[in-house]
Amino acid sequence: MKAQCLLILALLCGSAQALPSAYLAQQAVKGDFALVGKNSVAQIQLDEKDHKGLKRAVQSLQQDIQKVSGKSLSVSAKADAKQLLIIGSLGNNALLDQLITAGKLDVSAIQGRWEAYLIQLVEQPFAGVEQALVIAGSDKRGAIFGVYDLAETIGVSPWSWWADVPVKQQSELYIKAGTRLTDAPKVKYRGIFLNDEHPALTNWTTEKFGGYNSQFYQHVFELLLRLKSNFLWPAMWNNAFADDDPQNAILADEMGIVMSNSHHEPMMRADKEWNRYGEGPWEYSTNRDNIYKFWQQGATRHKNLESLFTLGMRGQEDEPMSEGDNIELLQQIVADQRRILRET
Repeated sequence: MKAQCLLILALLCGSAQALPSAYLAQQAVKGDFALVGKNSVAQIQLDEKDHKGLKRAVQSLQQDIQKVSGKSLSVSAKADAKQLLIIGSLGNNALLDQLITAGKLDVSAIQGRWEAYLIQLVEQPFAGVEQALVIAGSDKRGAIFGVYDLAETIGVSPWSWWADVPVKQQSELYIKAGTRLTDAPKVKYRGIFLNDEHPALTNWTTEKFGGYNSQFYQHVFELLLRLKSNFLWPAMWNNAFADDDPQNAILADEMGIVMSNSHHEPMMRADKEWNRYGEGPWEYSTNRDNIYKFWQQGATRHKNLESLFTLGMRGQEDEPMSEGDNIELLQQIVADQRRILRET
């Protein structure tokens, strides 16, 4: 399991060094988009009705541009600048809708796809606007990944916060004329497992944040999104993700991270939650009613949050189940869990 986790993390992470992408102009020429020009900066357009997680990502992008160039881009819901950076998810941004309707933006390559994004430079998109750099996502995470693609392109590594990767200063930032690219994942769920986290990570989070709370997980979630990941099995050595801090699960859903629980923590209930609230033994053959209720509470808590539910049952604290457990009982357990999910 450790080897698998390390391999997954290595595949996700790649190099810690942010490399400039093909659409960042090294020397500005006519027709390039001035994200940060010699005497001007673009304005970010973001619709107020778009997702909270995308708004968070845009705030991070603002900070990244400030770190790189020393200049700040403002955010508006209107198109009232000559150079616009339009960011939105399909169906949630009025200006994107207008561009699509007018035939100035073709989103067929991303529409209806999972977490796809389009980055395109559009000439004279609206009256009074000379150019617009569009970041359009097929859904919330697609737009977020497009935002962080731009952040990495201008020189901010996904590991900037966690590994202190330095940001290369550039006073001007230009996007190449004719830029158009699309991307989408080939694997639907991509993430990591904070496994065997005690004592190293536990001691550090306790010192820096007071525990595995939403202040800590905010940094984990942002790292995953910057790496274009979307999934997390949280720390569980002596912790209960949704119970230690009720904001943990809410923040994960808001930012766009799909949560799940690992091997012996079915139905979005942590093993340590049974220690805290469970009644009787962790033995389904003799304590079905209490365990069933325990799982119902987990399903109810997460029914409006994007989650993947682990089914089945193992012994508490990853021990074998009792001698009395058998295939027929496990079949009943899974059937009951499916019933809970249907009813919830």
